[in-house]
Amino acid sequence: DDGGEEEDTAPKVFATRSSGTAPQAPLAGPSPAKPKPKPNPRAQGSFRFQPTLASSKGPTTMQKTVENWKQYVEEDKEVARELEESRKSIARYTERQKFLQAVDIRTWEQEVELKSIIREKARLKDMASGGGG
Repeated sequence: DDGGEEEDTAPKVFATRSSGTAPQAPLAGPSPAKPKPKPNPRAQGSFRFQPTLASSKGPTTMQKTVENWKQYVEEDKEVARELEESRKSIARYTERQKFLQAVDIRTWEQEVELKSIIREKARLKDMASGGGG
């Protein structure tokens, strides 16, 4: 029958109550058990780095690099001389910085001592003039 009425096939979103009473509160009792979370091995300190490859045979890249550098410096005397000059220059700079720091500290100590002497003289002068103190 094509009378323009179609059957409602949409799902019912809102369910209607059959009775006019208010919904009841859930019964008191133990809540359903929740599954326990798995422990985090990193949080417990048991995490260890484990290489994925078996121990390799032969020197590592770092060992090869160190050996190559030593050989290069031994063969090229100009590079060896420049490196030695650089080491000496760094040592001189470090010594100079230590000396300047010591001078700065000693200057500050002398200033503090001088201010203390000036304050003491001013206090004695004030006492001598009858100011009390």
